[in-house]
Amino acid sequence: MEGDSEKENAGAQRFPVLRFLAREWMPAASAWALALMVAVSGKLPRWSASDFEVIFILFALFTATKGLEESGAFEALASAAGKGRLAAAKLTAAAWLLSMFVTNDAAVLVVVPLTLALPIRRKAAVVVLEVLAVNAGSALTPVGNPQNLFIYWHYGLGVGEFVTAMLPLAAAFLLLLTPAAALLSGEERPAEARSRPLERKRSAVWFALLAVVVLAVAHVLPPAAAAAAPLWALAADRRALKVDYLLLVAFFCLFGATDLLRELLRSGLQEPQHVFALTAGLSQFMSNVPATLLVADFTTDWKALAWGANVGGFGWLMGSMASLIAWRIYARARGDGGRFLLWFHVLGFAAFALGALLYLLAGG
Repeated sequence: MEGDSEKENAGAQRFPVLRFLAREWMPAASAWALALMVAVSGKLPRWSASDFEVIFILFALFTATKGLEESGAFEALASAAGKGRLAAAKLTAAAWLLSMFVTNDAAVLVVVPLTLALPIRRKAAVVVLEVLAVNAGSALTPVGNPQNLFIYWHYGLGVGEFVTAMLPLAAAFLLLLTPAAALLSGEERPAEARSRPLERKRSAVWFALLAVVVLAVAHVLPPAAAAAAPLWALAADRRALKVDYLLLVAFFCLFGATDLLRELLRSGLQEPQHVFALTAGLSQFMSNVPATLLVADFTTDWKALAWGANVGGFGWLMGSMASLIAWRIYARARGDGGRFLLWFHVLGFAAFALGALLYLLAGG
């Protein structure tokens, strides 16, 4: 083991660029797509005010979420859910609920490490169910994941309108995944796995700031109000500024690339089923966030786009960044990600098929 670790370190030192590209493939691919579109079109992209608003709101949301994570609030909530009997089922339900308010990636980072620390049987299967839960739960709200926020902002939707459209997908998976987690894990011994202390005052401040960001997303407050979160982080809590800036760069590049692509491809997608199928299919190869940004400029059917992006988060591992994060956490903690991958793709493709069926039943 020690020799393998030394070889990995040596390889990382020799090929740091390759390691970076493997780790941050989405921003790298986005930058490459932008460069390619500039070369093909011979033009520079035009970014709209709406593009920058989405990036700004995402930054504010990431900051508020990071502040809550650093305060120990998420770990306290997940730890409470993991106590007593039926811990796996409660954690799966908690992952579903948490993801719709703090993004699916943040929910995975909180729930999966706690699950691995608890004496739960069939951990690989339970973690996969949690990943499916965060992807399904995050589908319900505009702030649940980056592609939802983009769709919500891009099409000027109302919160109730969006939630109503995505409710069948999110609710069906909650009703299926929670009992499935209980059946797979069986009876567990109660355990206390929480390590980070809860800073109550700090978490209260960040909950309030998250509420401000959500109200800005809901158009109750002006978008500028969301600046309260990063400004507070800059003034009083610098750790909250440790967010995924490369994902914001990826959005910037993809906005530019899609502007140029729109100039090249004038014919839009007409049938909702085509929008759904294309978005879900592209998500399997490039993840659902860039797939959403690419398809959005060629259709006005936001429901088909939202369903396609969120169902596309199931299936292959790279369909969703949250799935990739969960796999990396599991592989590092357990030393072998093979069992996780087996469970993930068996359950993931079943979830993909179920999501497609739910779309058709919902009138897609």
